[in-house]
Amino acid sequence: MTLVSLRRADLGHVGQDAWLTKCSAEHYAEHYAETRAWAREIRRWLPGAHGMIWRSFRDEDRFAYVLFGDRVASGSLVELSSIAADTGAGLLLVQKVLQRHNVVVV
Repeated sequence: MTLVSLRRADLGHVGQDAWLTKCSAEHYAEHYAETRAWAREIRRWLPGAHGMIWRSFRDEDRFAYVLFGDRVASGSLVELSSIAADTGAGLLLVQKVLQRHNVVVV
């Protein structure tokens, strides 16, 4: 699978800087249309790409992915495991992740 890297110096290859993947939450709404426009252009420039990858805004140790549904063949992604997120171990996992990011659901 070919992914366009939007990490660190790779952003320069698409004419951007860290703003594209790091705009702050308070400014996100006003920049959302612009980030979507950039994504459309990157997709257009690289017709062989199956998606994009970058460092997560909230957790720099993890990656965020966007896969283009019309470019990823059916069956390419296989579910390794699954648990319900609203009870038991799944709910505990969700709560742990939310706590790590200082998020509370009311």
